[in-house]
Amino acid sequence: MAKKEHPTFGRIIAEARRRAGLNLREAAKLIKKEDGESISFQYLSELENDRRNIPSDHIIDEIALAYKVSRNYLYYQAGRIPSDFPKAVKEKQLDAIYREMRKKLEQSAAAA
Repeated sequence: MAKKEHPTFGRIIAEARRRAGLNLREAAKLIKKEDGESISFQYLSELENDRRNIPSDHIIDEIALAYKVSRNYLYYQAGRIPSDFPKAVKEKQLDAIYREMRKKLEQSAAAA
């Protein structure tokens, strides 16, 4: 059996936008840059089509808010750790957390 291809961050946010019932222009108006201005629909389109790098943490947070999806899910899919996660973690502690998370994700995938 062929291994299923993992969707890109762009495909993930495009699907989340569609589930939220938003078109590109509507979604772009909801997503604010740090200066309070909306992002352009062209920029959002480029993100969704993987023609831009994964956006800043601020934009990821804004997308999560606009699309009503878990910011933790978006950070995971972006390969990032949210900036508000504790930083004072010991190596063995963090390793144990990642092992447990990996185990739970594998169990969840096997059950699906």
